[in-house]
Amino acid sequence: MGLAGLFEITGFRRQDGQWVFDIRIDPAHEVFGGHFPGMPVMPGVCSMYIIRGCAAQACGRKLAYDTVKECKFVSSVLPARHSRLKVVLSIGESAAGVDISGTMACGDETMVKIKANLK
Repeated sequence: MGLAGLFEITGFRRQDGQWVFDIRIDPAHEVFGGHFPGMPVMPGVCSMYIIRGCAAQACGRKLAYDTVKECKFVSSVLPARHSRLKVVLSIGESAAGVDISGTMACGDETMVKIKANLK
């Protein structure tokens, strides 16, 4: 099973010095069939995958996590209820790579908070 087709960036923009991404997840994606049968929840690694994809879009190149300084899963992403998400990232590039700090949310409900370095 792969993660291709899990999500689509439907829009992105710079706003107040941050990157804002509008995300659509596919509630019918196969990953939800096993996590958990009858009560699908997006695995945390999938949230991190989406955030990494957003950072890569902003930087214009492939990125991989190097160091995750903080990652808090504040609330579950339920695909039937949260198919439209917003990722907001502060991104800074340095010799150490790309530092990100941000959130994933649906409306006013925050799902993930993250601080990480990618290369």
